[in-house]
Formats: sequence, C-alpha cells, structure tokens
Amino acid sequence: MVAIVVVIVIIGAAVYFLYGVSPGQTTSSTRITTTTSATSSTTTATSSSSTVKYGGALVIDVAVDKGPPGDPMTVQEGPITGTVQQEVYEGLTAIDFQGNVVPDLAVNWTKASNTDYVFNLRQGVKFQDGTPFNASAVVFSFVRILSNNASVRYGQVSSIASVTALSNYKVEFKLKETSSDFLESLAIGEGIVSPTAVKAYGSQYGSQHAVGTGPYSFVEWVQNDHVTLQANPNYWGPKPYIQTITVRVVPDASVRSLQVQSGQVQIAELSAQEAQRLSSVSGLQVLKGPPQEFITISIDVDPPYTIQPLLNPFVRQAINYAVNRTAIVQFVALGYAVPGIGPVPPSIQCCWNPGLATYPANGDITKAKQLLTQAGYPNGLNVKILTGPFTPNYLQVTQAVAADLKKAGINATIDQESFATAAGVLLSGNGTWQLGFHDWGGIGIPSSYGFMGEFYNQKNIGNFQWNLQHIRDANLTSMLDQLKVTDDPARVKSLSDAIQTRILQQGYGVILYYPYILQGAVSSVQNYKIHPNPWYGYVIFNPVIGAGVWLNS
Repeated sequence: MVAIVVVIVIIGAAVYFLYGVSPGQTTSSTRITTTTSATSSTTTATSSSSTVKYGGALVIDVAVDKGPPGDPMTVQEGPITGTVQQEVYEGLTAIDFQGNVVPDLAVNWTKASNTDYVFNLRQGVKFQDGTPFNASAVVFSFVRILSNNASVRYGQVSSIASVTALSNYKVEFKLKETSSDFLESLAIGEGIVSPTAVKAYGSQYGSQHAVGTGPYSFVEWVQNDHVTLQANPNYWGPKPYIQTITVRVVPDASVRSLQVQSGQVQIAELSAQEAQRLSSVSGLQVLKGPPQEFITISIDVDPPYTIQPLLNPFVRQAINYAVNRTAIVQFVALGYAVPGIGPVPPSIQCCWNPGLATYPANGDITKAKQLLTQAGYPNGLNVKILTGPFTPNYLQVTQAVAADLKKAGINATIDQESFATAAGVLLSGNGTWQLGFHDWGGIGIPSSYGFMGEFYNQKNIGNFQWNLQHIRDANLTSMLDQLKVTDDPARVKSLSDAIQTRILQQGYGVILYYPYILQGAVSSVQNYKIHPNPWYGYVIFNPVIGAGVWLNS
C-alpha cells in the first residue's frame, strides 16, 4: 500500500520562527493557518492597536471548578481543566480554530495502512522539569491510560493495540481496527506527561503537580478557588506574551460580570443575562463562541435502580413531548442557544440534521398525556430530577423542565446537589437517580461519533461516565460500532442520522438545547478567540494553531 505522508512546510531554522513576534513588532494576526475552507462565527477580542506586548497578568473568572486539573488521564471537561491541559501540555496533534487537525509534538506522520501510523516527533523539546521529550515519553503517556479503563481518556485510546518507540524520535501506533477520528482523538486531552514527574509525585500528580511541554508551567491549584500558571522560560517555541494566567472560581454570574466590567479581571464567563446586559457597555467585548455541547436531562433505564415507569419508552417519549425547549432558550438562555433536536450539535456540520426533529420545540402537552395513558399512567407519576452546577443556569433550567412536566401530570421533585455530589452520582455511580440534569461535550473529538459513540454504547456500562443512562440496546450499539470504523463521509452521515433517529424514538434522554459560549473581555485583551472545542478551555497561547493573546496595557 502506498504510504500517505503529512508534512509541515519549514521556512527558516524552524517552523515556529515564522510566528514568533518581537516586542514592538506589529502583526495583523498570529494565526499560522494561511488557507482554510471552513468559517466560524466566533468573535475575536481585538482593538485598534495591533502591537504585540510581552508581560502582564491575565485573570479569568469562571463559574465552576471540575476537580483536579493537572492529569490528562483523569480530568473532566471544564474551563479550568481545559485551560491547564492546553497551556501546560501538548499532544501529538492539535485542533485549530476551524476544527482541522494540525501537527504539534509530532511534526509529521505516515499512515502505512488503515491501522498503522508512524509519527516523527519534534526534537529539542524538554518538559518543564527538564526531562527530555522523546518517544519513550509518548509510550509512557499512552500506556498509563490504556492500563486504566476507568480513565476519562480510555474511550479515546481503546482502539490502540500497541504503542512502540521505533527510535528516540519516532513512535508507532497500531490500532485494533480502522478509526475514523484517530488523529482528532490525539488532540483532545491526551497531552504528553513527564514520566519523571509522574513517578516522583505519585498520588499528588494532577492536583499539586503537573508537568508537560507547553508554554505555561503549573504553579498551584486551590480547589474551588483558583489555578495559577506561569510562562515557561524554556518553552521550545516562541515566548508566550502574557507572564501569568490565573483562572478563578466565581460561582455568581453577576459578580463575574461586575468584575470584568470594572476591570478587576480581563476575561469572564458570562451567563445569558449578563451577556445581554454587557452588550451595550462601552469598553467591553462580549464574545460569542459556537455551541460546543448539548444540555440534557438524562434518564436512567437501569432496571435494578431506576423506577419502573422510566423503563417504558412511551413514558420517556412523554417526558420529551412535555418539555418546551423554545421557552427555555428564550426565557432562560435569552436566545443565546439553539433548541435541542438530537445528540449531534450544529457545530458538527457534516452530521447536523434539523430534519430529524422528533419532538416539537414548543412541546406538546396533549401528546405527552396521551403517551402516559398509553403507557398505563393516566393519572401521571412522580419522578426525581438530580441537578447540580454543570452549567451556570442549572437550577433555572431544571425548574423550567419540572414545571413543563407538571403540566403533563408528571410531578418532579428537584434534588439540588453540589457539583461533586451530582457528578459522583451521575458519572461514577455513587448513588441512584432517575432523571439527571447535566451537560455533555462528547469525548472531545469533533465528530458525530465523538458525541454519541461512548455515551450510548451498551459496552460502556460501568466504565466511568460512559453510557451513564445504562442503555442496553444491541441495535444502537451495532450502529455505533459501525460508525466508529467508517471513514466514508456519506456513510458517516447515513449512520449518524439512523443512530440519532433510534435515540430519539426510544426517548433516551431529553436534549434540551445547544448553548453558545459567552464571555466578556476588557478592551486591553488582544487576539483572544473562543476555541470551538469544549476540552480546550481558554486558549491563551498555542503557536501551532495561531493562538497568541497579549494585553494592550
């Protein structure tokens, strides 16, 4: 078979010299991509000045802390975890702002067959602790994930049969089967860790220590308070513009917006209400990023633990018919969202299909009551909704859903818990539940399989957060397995439509809406752009995708 080689064009001594900018030099952009066929509606923080400046401290306010941020093997998707993973670590590949896969710690690769890849690694790179980056470090990083099927990364790497160092800067991956998104998976949360640091710090690695090859070094993480990063003086690429990054946890949306409005912080996560208010404030930029996830009410269909009515597809359909998604988008999300249809969001353009809509966006209470009667519950039923701060407006959304259900005769009691408790029950099985509010950004791979493959596959029951609804559906699993190994675009689209249709018809959860990402930034923040992938957090500096934020004051 003819080998396919992907290469970087190198001009000068090294590719990154093209993109390094000296103090005082001006530039229209720090993007490294010169051509693209994709477009994005994401807004970029800019001002009239384009002079790059070094130094300064960037402070970012976010709503929630999703646990220890420093170990790729264990982190949850979130604003703090994503930022640490992207700035402290680097993967073999990266995903740019158009969703394209680009080389990172691998400068190029050869695809010798559908299941064999050989990567040539970037030379002269060191981890922040001084350990040399090489093929052995790559092997170490992947083997430790493959050895732990409870890892949040395991689903991404489970198709890997072996990882072998062929030389100091060449590594071979052999897959168990063809994978349609293997290169994408390498770019999501699979940063290469320092073997020296992992062995030295043991159980403290990830919470008190994190060591990668990225442009920023880990300083400290204080749970539910902040994380601090500092520019890596020995970074292999161009020097980061900003000296320190602090991401703070500020649960109150109004406080976050007031702090960015007053200039106490430079970037803040915004609620829809605060985005609407700040959009008319001079000197501030309200940034809108594409939907990266869906907000959902999952339904537990595990016979030993859930309630009997939820095992009936008519009841699950009734729940779906009862919910007025349009009202939630208008009155809770204030229009900064798209009403939910299926598990593949609009950002996955190849497989987004509004024509699959099964449940009216405005709801249908009459139909919901008919289905409950058909299921044997003409007088309605009682359910519990577990909810927690997976999103800033979690309680308002849950209350809106409960109010809709009541109109159909379904009395919903809300069980409001902390993030740690709710996540422990939903994701780790630390308790029972019936309906559960949460968000889902997929496993980070920007594809239909990335959103559906692990979440609905019956083989994943009991594997951490995968298939948390305990769906046992052989037909659905068979189609998902086919999607995983299909690389023909037409076949991917056809399978995606069939899979979503099955999920909707069976009422496996309630897809509520796809929220836009909303952030506020002061005018001094330059060249900041919201990344389309939820696992990337706040991307402040990454030369291989053209990210380079600086402060103009």
